[in-house]
Amino acid sequence: MNNARLVKILLAARADHSIPTLDGSLPLMLAINSGPLVVKEFVKAKVPLNSLDQFGESALTLALRNTYTDIVAILVEGGADCRSNPDLPALALSANLGHIDTLMYLVDQGGQHPDQEDTLGWTALHFASMRGSARAVSFLLDRGAYPDSITLGLSTPLALAVFHKHFVVSEILQAYGADVNIHDLDLDTPLHFAAFNGQADTVQSLLNNRADACSMNRVGATPLFNAVVAGSPDVVRLLLPYYVDQCLQGESQGFNYAVFSAKTDLHFPVARSPLWAAARLTSQAGLTLVRLLLLAGYNASCEEWIHDRDFPFNLQDRSGDEGGFNSVIRELLIDSACNPRTLMSQCRCVVRRALGPGGQRKVNQLIGVPRKVKNYIVLRQI
Repeated sequence: MNNARLVKILLAARADHSIPTLDGSLPLMLAINSGPLVVKEFVKAKVPLNSLDQFGESALTLALRNTYTDIVAILVEGGADCRSNPDLPALALSANLGHIDTLMYLVDQGGQHPDQEDTLGWTALHFASMRGSARAVSFLLDRGAYPDSITLGLSTPLALAVFHKHFVVSEILQAYGADVNIHDLDLDTPLHFAAFNGQADTVQSLLNNRADACSMNRVGATPLFNAVVAGSPDVVRLLLPYYVDQCLQGESQGFNYAVFSAKTDLHFPVARSPLWAAARLTSQAGLTLVRLLLLAGYNASCEEWIHDRDFPFNLQDRSGDEGGFNSVIRELLIDSACNPRTLMSQCRCVVRRALGPGGQRKVNQLIGVPRKVKNYIVLRQI
């Protein structure tokens, strides 16, 4: 006698299907691992399908966790509530687990709205974006999922995709019109995350879609600051054209973005400037970043820590200067702080201010013109 027939006989004899095990599992929940025929007998017998165990699991969520799409279909068609536990709605759970087949079934045949959310505001699109599932993200957006849905923490699918370095997914979301400037509770935008991750391609894509390059988060960090902290010259080169005057030198402690859900740790114990953050890097990247900032018009004479010789530890320790980068950075900083900015540097600042974000690239068209003449022309034009 097979299990399905035995279950049918017991249910017909009015066996009590409501007696749980010690952990709260009901017979229907245990039947999930016995196959679709056994589950069908419970459905035919009109057994309640939405009971929860002590962990908040229902027969449906257990079937989802085990990728039993056929059993999911039997339960849904039999009347199982996809939101019997609001903390574990079926659609969001499928996306969180990465089960694309059950996800597609629930939307296309199970009647579930693609924007179904849990009690924290997370939708299937949030989970799919976080996992980097381009197929699931495309499917949900094609079925009408809102690309800018926000969680209770004000996180968007785009922010999750960028934070977890899923470039393809971030491109898909932007193609469907995702807003690149929505910030979370910490005032971080996707560009903050992309800059910290050193993702030059993602940074460029966000800038192309009008991301605010100079926005500050809750601790005053800009995307440029994050890029410097991360030691990414390529990203800094992309962002520098958008910074002029004081926003170039804004100090911050910076967030430590180790875990998306817990951005409470600060990168520095006290607020530091981008130039200090660049100088602390013991590498060619650190030297490159210092030179880039100074070339962009960074006013080193305003940095008290240089005048006081309160350098980052790596610049103070002369014994471990492999490659000689530390000594070069130290001398470059001292020289830049003691001497007024060059006329060329001042011209750059004035031109950048006049042309606006990204506009200073136009000045490069004057290559070949003598420097004094170029400076004079630029100043006269302004």
